[in-house]
Amino acid sequence: MTHKRFHAAILIMFIAVQIIALDISNVAAGPARPGKAFEGEDTSAALLEYAGQIGGAAGGVDVLGGYAYLGVGPRLYILSITDLAHPSLTGKSPVLQGTINSVSIRGSYAYVTTGDTGLQVINVSNPAAPALAGSIDTPGIAYSVKTSGSFAYVADGPSGLRVINVANPASPVEVGAYDTAGGTYGVELSGSFAYLADGRGLQVVDVTSAISPTAAGLFLTTGGAFGVDVSGSYAYLADGGNGLRMIDITNPFSPTESSSYDTAGWSEGVFVSGNYAYVADGGSGLRVIDISNPITPQAIGQRDTEGWGRSVVVANGYAFLADVEGGLRIINVMTPTRPVEVSSYETPWIAEGISVAGKYAFGAFRYGGVRIVDVSVPTDPVLVGVSDTSDYASDIILNGGYAYVAYGAGGLHILSTTNITSPVDVGSYDTPGWAKSLAINGSFAYVADGSSGLNIINISSAAAPLSAAVFDTPDTASGVTVAGSYAYVADGNSGLRIVNVATPGAPVEAGSFNTPGFAGSVAIAGNHAYIADGGSGLRILNISNPASPTEVGYYDTPHYANDVLVTGRYALVADGNSGLRVIDVADPANPVEVGSYNTPGEARNITLMGDYIYLADNTGGMFIFRFNTPTGSRTQYLPMLSLDRPGFSITGRVTLNGNSFPGVVITTNNGMTAMSGNDGNYRLEGLETGSYLLTPSRTGYVFSPGTRTVAGSATGQDFTAALAPIVTPTPTQVPNRCTNVLANGGFESNTGWEITDTAFRAVYSTAEVHSGSRSLRAGITTPADNRYSYSSARQRVEIMEEADKAELGFWLYRVSGEGTNQTILLPPPGWELENTVLANDIQYVLVLNENRQMIDTLVWERSSRQDWEYYEFDLLGYSGMTIYLQFGVYNDGYGGVTSMYVDDVSLEVCPP
Repeated sequence: MTHKRFHAAILIMFIAVQIIALDISNVAAGPARPGKAFEGEDTSAALLEYAGQIGGAAGGVDVLGGYAYLGVGPRLYILSITDLAHPSLTGKSPVLQGTINSVSIRGSYAYVTTGDTGLQVINVSNPAAPALAGSIDTPGIAYSVKTSGSFAYVADGPSGLRVINVANPASPVEVGAYDTAGGTYGVELSGSFAYLADGRGLQVVDVTSAISPTAAGLFLTTGGAFGVDVSGSYAYLADGGNGLRMIDITNPFSPTESSSYDTAGWSEGVFVSGNYAYVADGGSGLRVIDISNPITPQAIGQRDTEGWGRSVVVANGYAFLADVEGGLRIINVMTPTRPVEVSSYETPWIAEGISVAGKYAFGAFRYGGVRIVDVSVPTDPVLVGVSDTSDYASDIILNGGYAYVAYGAGGLHILSTTNITSPVDVGSYDTPGWAKSLAINGSFAYVADGSSGLNIINISSAAAPLSAAVFDTPDTASGVTVAGSYAYVADGNSGLRIVNVATPGAPVEAGSFNTPGFAGSVAIAGNHAYIADGGSGLRILNISNPASPTEVGYYDTPHYANDVLVTGRYALVADGNSGLRVIDVADPANPVEVGSYNTPGEARNITLMGDYIYLADNTGGMFIFRFNTPTGSRTQYLPMLSLDRPGFSITGRVTLNGNSFPGVVITTNNGMTAMSGNDGNYRLEGLETGSYLLTPSRTGYVFSPGTRTVAGSATGQDFTAALAPIVTPTPTQVPNRCTNVLANGGFESNTGWEITDTAFRAVYSTAEVHSGSRSLRAGITTPADNRYSYSSARQRVEIMEEADKAELGFWLYRVSGEGTNQTILLPPPGWELENTVLANDIQYVLVLNENRQMIDTLVWERSSRQDWEYYEFDLLGYSGMTIYLQFGVYNDGYGGVTSMYVDDVSLEVCPP
């Protein structure tokens, strides 16, 4: 994996999770009204039946005897490591109430922290069958745990240190607590003291009395303290962006820094053994630092890993690294200057899309590639194959011997599934935007390409896919479904766009409907479109007249609707932190929730095959549910997918002046299409028995013959192209003038800006305006809503290479409950900011490159002036480039809340 992110390795700690919340909901009669709770018999348990689960993000790790204990999503995996070159699964716990952040083994019990659901105690006396013994829900977010005597000491995020009596593992009881000023992420015990990685530094707590812990000493840092270990007279602090800090604790009441070493990555975990500190360094994997002289530490060894190094323990000359995306990595550190990975245990993290065919589920792995799972036994899914890439996989469709994958910045990739457990990349097309979702119809792939809109790609030649057309939607194309002659695009803040694709090479918008939320996914059933609308839940539109869709009903789901699938009378909604919701839409004007299952991760994507629902739960892995619907209450929502190519095919070649001629669309009389590739060849496949009229078309050309009639499979159905008469228009002189290249700089409409999908999203606001009726508000305004979150909006702009002037201007109105601070540490260029945990609330204006990586900071501070201020910047240095301008606020979840209003943004570009 070539890209590294400050991402879910930290973010999963903030996911609010509860599990198995089964309920029923109803909605009042009448069009376009929200759902209301329904009091009645709970039938959801019969409707949704948990079947199985696999994978998730790798959390904490501990080692004892011949076993490694690894947190994988919501389960504890016990791995035999008697043969270090071949670690093997011995047993795994039941699904817990949250995703695992840390693991600590003592005797016959594993103590694991699961975020919002606190501390879980697992009996591991039989490694083949670990069982939940007891649990306690802490008031904060449980990140890590250490035990001593009869007590477990839990780093509980915003609730500081919690002391739990575990003398009876079946009934743990909190007996004491110390609420720190920061956010407690890591804990280590030494003597009568607990040493806490407290976000903003090292907090030492005297735990002589477990019932009444008291503050001892404090040492503040600026990097973001996440992990801690103690050896001798020193505490070793994994301090995020500042690397490793060595703090002298000879006097625990007055700790002082001895030295530090700034690692290349993001230090999140540390384990000290002998003269060496082993650092789980985020995107840089494992770092080995010689601490024999605490005054002058030296980095002597490094081992990069597949993903994000999160926590590490060392035993018998081997480092065991929990690698968020890559599972468990076992690294020989007997020669610390040359760490060597000897083996790994891959854990499938299916974060995004899922497609199922036959006995296999293909999962899109957010941070690179595809995972193949055998689901022939739904109660026991098994990982059987991996296809790794360096790109961000967000959606996948299996069709006719190929897997089509939306790969973010990498566009569309086509994998051959001839060898089912080892698919091979046979072709790709790099779309101009960020490929989020896709649909396949005939010989075309329809890609929801983020800020670049809808990209239609000819896939008649898997080895050489070609762009047929690009339709630029107003906002962020996030989901797409094709039905009949229309592509239905979920376009973020601009709602649903209905695009006529009867001629794929010439798409035309037929109609639209601006939903109130962020349209991320769309499903079509009959005359209705069902839209997963982010924070606005499920929206239901009548699309019988594509030119004028109307909303007929909606259901406000509890969290954030990411995806929707419709089968018969049911809409299945992947609702973020509220898991899977089942909505009865038999009467679209009156949707009723009839079932739910609150998964431990973040529900992102749904697939239905036969009687089973497959849910991509982000850090929670993949869940499988049996859908026990009454006979006749649903139909299969899409054709049964196959790994083989169905029906018969028609092939031919198009030439111009005797040479191969690509880009010609061949259309059948029943609406199927194909496009000629670089070799001039086209292929129509999956056809049913019958007679077909083929018509070639490409703007500016005529063809001989004009049509062909074909019955059954056929080859050699060739066409010859010639230039059509050209009409030359009279050129219009354009005056030499400056242009504002930013759209909707006054935020008076819902267009132009991409509002990022975060825990607390930016919104258009009327609360504070500089001119007009609206502005953009980023950040949090109500203390009760305080949480860790970025909140931002960005717009993609191009500055002409020959520009003589490129001047950015904007107005800001800033508010913060944490006061003004103009000396906040700047991150280095290249950071993907919204995947980074920072130690302070920040208001920012950034310049990003095409990959959305930060390349410049225009504003990076915190202010509470509460008045409009004007800013102006010269961006001429970005001439000839495509950039993003991003306005936003970061809240760290502690102290006061911070917000910012933005208005009257312009980027004036002048030619020479």
